[in-house]
Amino acid sequence: MIKLRPDKELEIAKHKFYEFCQYEGCDHISGEYALYILLKLCKTYNIKSVLEIGLGIGCIADTLLYYYNSIDKPITYMGTEPNEFCLNALKSNTKFYKDIKIYDNVNEISNYKFDLIIIDGGDTDLLVLESLVKKDTILFVEGCRKNQFDKIMKLFPKAIAVDVISIEKNRDYSPFIKSHWMGGGRLIFINPSLKNYVHYLKEKLNTKVKYANRRRMEAQEKK
Repeated sequence: MIKLRPDKELEIAKHKFYEFCQYEGCDHISGEYALYILLKLCKTYNIKSVLEIGLGIGCIADTLLYYYNSIDKPITYMGTEPNEFCLNALKSNTKFYKDIKIYDNVNEISNYKFDLIIIDGGDTDLLVLESLVKKDTILFVEGCRKNQFDKIMKLFPKAIAVDVISIEKNRDYSPFIKSHWMGGGRLIFINPSLKNYVHYLKEKLNTKVKYANRRRMEAQEKK
């Protein structure tokens, strides 16, 4: 068990990312910063149900379930994953495997609506999302998945979206290119409330400032 500092979410994100960097297949896991953003979303919006489209080897699922276990709160966690290697990896990698309900694809899920939906894989049949969302469901598209993002925005015309990015480079132990920035994602509010709009504007400003900082840092590295 790790000792948690005041920013519990950041510590868990770092801890779980490092752990999953040791596993086979880690070259496709979520970035550390994306894990942190997801944990903050769970805390800020009191998320009680999650659907992860593309479970992979279990990095996001195990991180979020670890967090909920640490704060002693229940969470419903479902996910899709058709790949045999990933399905086997999920069993061995995730400490909370028994708490994940796994489907082959999103079309198999019915009669349930989620607080948070994470798009982290190649399932392209996203039209079914309309039947899986509540009025205030939050979507998070991990990394750069333009085709899926564009489909989602067409599906939810009232939605607002913002990029969430980091100003840190990938860790030395990361499977990703060390000179690249940590991966983030796109945060989507499908029917934005006042709270969502405020959050959106804050992230929009943060992202603008971070892009400026990135450019400044890159200019200094070239000198």
